[in-house]
Amino acid sequence: MTGLRKTFDAIGSAKQRYQVEANSLRLEFGKLIKLEREARKLSLRQLGLSLGVSSAFLNDVEKGRRMFSDATMRSLIKKWDL
Repeated sequence: MTGLRKTFDAIGSAKQRYQVEANSLRLEFGKLIKLEREARKLSLRQLGLSLGVSSAFLNDVEKGRRMFSDATMRSLIKKWDL
């Protein structure tokens, strides 16, 4: 195996590890959002409307499939006084 090939393989492995970690973080974040939303007795629709996102998008966030934009995150932090 050439040096360049080893480098590409190492980059590929690092990228895979990063993706696994990022997916895990998104999933944990989503679980926390859901717990906090439920503790505040808010429906997906209510929270989505207050943040300017759809309930479907918010559901995806809670399941770790998507992430809030920076602006939406700031809005959530302000609304929930975090």
